[in-house]
Amino acid sequence: MDTLTLYYRLDPAKIIVLKSLLEGHEGFCVLRTRDPARGIVQLLVSPDFEEDTRALLEELSKRIWLEAVPTAPDANP
Repeated sequence: MDTLTLYYRLDPAKIIVLKSLLEGHEGFCVLRTRDPARGIVQLLVSPDFEEDTRALLEELSKRIWLEAVPTAPDANP
């Protein structure tokens, strides 16, 4: 099963908030911090949960500033 990789940028101080919220939806995705200084995170999403994860992120973006990064940013994994 392939994993979908998404990148998002948010306020670095909010990374832990996003991580906690996503962990509360167990199984949706795994969050990795790619560049903590710039607030870039990587989400590894199960294809079965892609639609649900995107809907959750869209809803969260109404509460915290969160924007999709279209391609993998230049950062250390």
